Formats: sequence, structure tokens, C-alpha cells
Amino acid sequence: MDLENKLNPAVSRRGFVGAAAAGAAALGLAACGNTGSDTKGSAAGSSSSSVEEIVADKDGFVVKAEKTDGKAPKNECVIALEGEIQNMHPMNWSDGNSGNVVYYIYDSLYAFDEDYNLIPKAADSYEVSEDACTYTFHLHEGITFEDGTPLDADAIVTNYQECIKKENGWRRRRMFIRTIDDNTEETRIDNVYKVDDDPLKVAFHLPKPYAPFMNSITQFYIINPKVVTDPDYDYGKDLTLHVFELSDKASAKVCDSKGNDMLSVSAVNENGVITFKFDGKAENLSVLLRNVENVKNVSGAEVEQNELGTVLKVNADLSDVVVTL
Repeated sequence: MDLENKLNPAVSRRGFVGAAAAGAAALGLAACGNTGSDTKGSAAGSSSSSVEEIVADKDGFVVKAEKTDGKAPKNECVIALEGEIQNMHPMNWSDGNSGNVVYYIYDSLYAFDEDYNLIPKAADSYEVSEDACTYTFHLHEGITFEDGTPLDADAIVTNYQECIKKENGWRRRRMFIRTIDDNTEETRIDNVYKVDDDPLKVAFHLPKPYAPFMNSITQFYIINPKVVTDPDYDYGKDLTLHVFELSDKASAKVCDSKGNDMLSVSAVNENGVITFKFDGKAENLSVLLRNVENVKNVSGAEVEQNELGTVLKVNADLSDVVVTL
């Protein structure tokens, strides 16, 4: 079966939070298999599974969320996408699916609410100069990245400096510097600096008023300065494949942070014995069998249990993983 018919990408809100805490993005893949009532031998267990089937709307995706007890399986948001997530780099994504994932992992200074009103995120407030050329943001105190690095004015400045480097080739550069042709560029923001040596105050200076500036700020996602300056950092590493239900077989390709094919995955379920095969490369690859509490035997991976199910930590050589349910 092909990807479109058998394997739909899905990512959970809880997964996003966990990914942010670990400093890596988790890509979820839901093997959907037979949608009928017969789920015998599936990786997700019986049809009474707490993970309900969801159907994409006319635009190709659906967001379903229920808030119950903090430890309940349904206290999550499941997003079904119509295509693959192409790029996990928060300053270099170009497709809507990738942007939706990045939105839940990284913070911007401001964002739009459901009514398209600007709301504070990493910043508490901002003010605009009389000439509309200087935007000063007051950052929320106490925000840190997963390693304890503060999200402060210096972090914002570093993100800006890396974003505008032409050699990086990041798509978000166009928010600050627009390329008109091979020899001509228009600078929209010419300086970002810490104000009065205050770690919670940062200013963006524009050479002339630019009406869409705040719209651009909502897509300027802040990265740990230790990461954003590392040219070899892989924003798609520590990959987790989520398997909700697999009645027979499925396959998919996973892209790296630059949108290149990184890993091909196939899974076959024969009478409760699931075989995963991998072709490619991935650091710290795991497979999560959602709602599977116990397995009889596993080869090719270490086994851990968590509140979501059984986690298979695949061997570094990406050898086949065989699971007996």
C-alpha cells in the first residue's frame, strides 16, 4: 500500500511538549490500516482504544482536542495532515504542514489568536516609535530553553544575526531582507539590539515603515542561540515513529531538516508479529506503539513503557525490529 492510503502523519500536542523539553522534534506517523471494526492483531489493540479515528476535512487536516484528567490518554491534540512534514527547521520551512508543526514546538514574540488578533507570546508587550521605524519588545521574564539558556534580548539578537546571513540560505531571511534580483536587495529591518543593557528589552529598527512587520514577527520563531549558531544541528533528529494501528502493512519516507529523504520505513503485521525495516539513517530512532502496554518479545530494539504505550529504541545500526504482541 502507498503512503496516502495506509500511513498518515500525526503529531500530538503532548509529543510537541516532550520534544521541546528534550530539544528535538518528534515526528509522528499513524499506521491506519483497516478502519472497520475488526482490529484483531493490530498494534493499537482492540477497537476500544482510547485513540479515536479522525477524518480530515475538505482542507486536508483536522484538529481534535479533549481536555480531561492530566494523565488521561485523551488529554492531547491529534493532527492529521494531508502530506509529509518536509522541514523541521523553524527558519527554513516552506510548506504549511511543516509550519504547523514548528508552531507547536517553538515560540515567537507575538502570535495571532483564532480571530487574528495579535497576542503576546515570548514578549509581554511592545511599543512603536512615532516614526514607526522602531519596535521595542519587553520580553517575558523567566523563559529558558531546555538546557537552561535564557530566552533574552541576546538570544533574539543572535537569532536575527543568523537569520540574515546569506550563506545560511534560510527562507525566513526574506522577512528582514528581500531579494529583488541577483544584485539588488531591500533591507526591511536593518538592526536588532538590546536596549539600555536590559536583558528583557530588545528593539527592531526599520529603515522605513513596513506595515506587515508584526505579521513577520509572528513567524520569527526563537531558537536556542547555542543551536541556531550550529550549522550541523539537525532539527529533525531524535525521531519517534508513532504507530496507532497496523492491521497488515504500511510504508513511508521520512525527510531530514533540509527536506531530503533521510529514512524509509516499512512495517508488516503477520498474525501479531510486526516487522519494521529501515533504509537510511536516523539518530536516536524510536518507535512508539500507541496503547500497547505489553509485548511478548522484541528483537533489534530496547523496550520501555510509558503512559502512551510501548517504546522501541531501535539499535544504532537500524537493524530490523521484530515485535511479537
